[in-house]
Amino acid sequence: MNMQRALSIFPALLAISLLGGCATDPATLTPGLQYQGGAGGCGDIYITSSNAARTEYLVIDARRDQLALGTAPKTFDLAQSPGGLSITIDLYAYAPTLPKYCNDVISANDLKPATWKAISGSATITLSTDSIPSGNTYTATVTLKNVVFRDPSGGRQVTLAEQMLKNVVVGWYPG
Repeated sequence: MNMQRALSIFPALLAISLLGGCATDPATLTPGLQYQGGAGGCGDIYITSSNAARTEYLVIDARRDQLALGTAPKTFDLAQSPGGLSITIDLYAYAPTLPKYCNDVISANDLKPATWKAISGSATITLSTDSIPSGNTYTATVTLKNVVFRDPSGGRQVTLAEQMLKNVVVGWYPG
């Protein structure tokens, strides 16, 4: 093949590669359980923490009033599926450009994650006594121990030995 012909098909091959020719189905992935850096939060109470590549998100959704959360630590047995508490892991084939967590902007091109659900283990949640200067936010600390997550098909499981998400700002604030 001559050089000119090779150069003429290069853009087509590049486009196929970039547009998903090598995409991975997130349902085939397994969580790495390596949540690094700080966690983000919002709502009453919604906390996320991602891996370094931003392809895996630990998501904690706890309804403050329904769970009667306060400043005293409260521990939940996840095998009992407490109403008002959901702990999941979202896996993506590649990092979303605009993650859906604590974000009011929704993209028509959102990636669909494979969501692993917590089926056992414990979660301890503690809220701060003081609000942050805005008055509408406060902090939450969540400690997870021996949490077993099941994949969407129910065939695979992974165990998160321990993870602490400390003093994460939650509550309502604009943005």
